[in-house]
Amino acid sequence: MHAWMHTHIRTSIYTKDQLLLKYFKHKLFYSHPLTILFLHFYTAF
Repeated sequence: MHAWMHTHIRTSIYTKDQLLLKYFKHKLFYSHPLTILFLHFYTAF
């Protein structure tokens, strides 16, 4: 159970980082819709 909790916490942190990354990508490439589209599909896979 302890290992599961540890994995869950790690996953939560990773998800938070991913959300931040997406936010910054959108901020940086706001004026480049095609770049956003590319990054969105690239990060989806």
